[in-house]
Amino acid sequence: MKRRTLLQLALSGAAIAFLLPRLFDKQSATNSVRASPIQNLWLSGKSIKTKVRVDWAKPVAQTTPFTFGSNDYEITILEKASDSVFQKRLAELDIRLIRIHHIDLWERWTNRATKSWDEAKIQACYDASYPQQPTIIQNIPCWPSWMATNRRGLLSRKENI
Repeated sequence: MKRRTLLQLALSGAAIAFLLPRLFDKQSATNSVRASPIQNLWLSGKSIKTKVRVDWAKPVAQTTPFTFGSNDYEITILEKASDSVFQKRLAELDIRLIRIHHIDLWERWTNRATKSWDEAKIQACYDASYPQQPTIIQNIPCWPSWMATNRRGLLSRKENI
């Protein structure tokens, strides 16, 4: 089993273990468990029948292509970023907003030996990705561990270039 799959399973299990007990309100007088009406419906497996009418001629709100987007962390590895099947399907979805993020992005896109960003690798990853040319939000969640920090753990002023 891949390490990523194991991590996903572990996180899913932890989330379920954390959330499941919180699905219910406790009655203090009887100490019995009482579920909300929505939780009772969900737990019973029953469905609700309702009628919905949509008037396509009457707008109720406006949106932009930036209302919906997608996250991508595979771009941080060139082999995955250049996956033609993935890129084709992404283009078919026509997602206009992509957020690039990965907790170890700095490790994947920097060179520890030279203590610098690997500009050639970053450019190659971007060049291999996004034929639909979306707007990109680049998230760098933390600075490289080899960068100097002050005693409070903040980036040192020495790192300003």
